[in-house]
Amino acid sequence: MKYYFGIDYVICDIDGSNYADAQPIMERIKIINKLFDEGHHIVYLSNREFEGEEGVTNTKLIHEQFQAWGCKYTTIILNNPIEGPYINTDVYSVDNFFK
Repeated sequence: MKYYFGIDYVICDIDGSNYADAQPIMERIKIINKLFDEGHHIVYLSNREFEGEEGVTNTKLIHEQFQAWGCKYTTIILNNPIEGPYINTDVYSVDNFFK
């Protein structure tokens, strides 16, 4: 099965767009890593990717953070193709999913 997760406010807490100081939510990362270990595809989606130097910086930062936090994943999509609400019968709220 494929699982799609956001990054900010899903596996880490941030203050505004201060991505460099993001704090991981390790309980959630452990749950997602377990899904990965069970053979599921883990896709992280984020809108952190921007044009120019800021995008390059954010891309490097995400990879550094994921390594430091021990995140396991299949794919990271940094130019999130989903805009607006994503409506689907398989959608879970963050709080309900991690209960």
